[in-house]
Amino acid sequence: MSRKKETGAANKNNNRHSISNILPYLSMAVAIVALIISVRSCSISEKQLLINESEYNSQRAILLTGSITNNQKTMILKPIDPNTKLIIAQLSFPSEVTDNPLSALPPALSFSLIPVIDGIARSVRDKIETKKGTYKIAQGFNLPVAIKSFYATKGDTYWDEAIYLIHFNLYIDSNANPSPGVHFVGLSPLGRIRNGEGLKNKINELWSQNLLTMMKKGKK
Repeated sequence: MSRKKETGAANKNNNRHSISNILPYLSMAVAIVALIISVRSCSISEKQLLINESEYNSQRAILLTGSITNNQKTMILKPIDPNTKLIIAQLSFPSEVTDNPLSALPPALSFSLIPVIDGIARSVRDKIETKKGTYKIAQGFNLPVAIKSFYATKGDTYWDEAIYLIHFNLYIDSNANPSPGVHFVGLSPLGRIRNGEGLKNKINELWSQNLLTMMKKGKK
């Protein structure tokens, strides 16, 4: 009887040791499963965030178009989506064109192109070679402009900042006027602005690239 008791006690001790040896591995396995679930849930949350951002951009972000009126002296801004109402817009131009922001105010939501024309002419006057008695037409130029829009859509109001391009052509008549004439064509979006992005530096950089293109075309 004593041998059986000793054997039984030994078996119990062995079982306890084996369970105590397995417990750390079980804990580790549970931790790994929890980590996998956590990573997966984070991935799902990130995908959901991207979906929400995509829905915002597709359904609520404003896109503007511009029409030229008043003998090339005014541009009227208008949302492409008829269900979106533009309330006010502020426009910032490259420093070399003008440092003064312009506003498109209701009800017309238009702004004057006269300071823009003067700024473009001043900026490119010495960069395009002209010979006396010549007439040149240089087409396909773009003026970058940052537009901050306050607008309403689907019952809510929003602010939006984006870079647009004002398309224009140059007409140079060395006999009539040493400064080039500017003919505006229209407005198209280039891209949205992220928070903290150097707005002025970006449009200045884009304008410098356009000036290089003008200089190349001006030499032809």
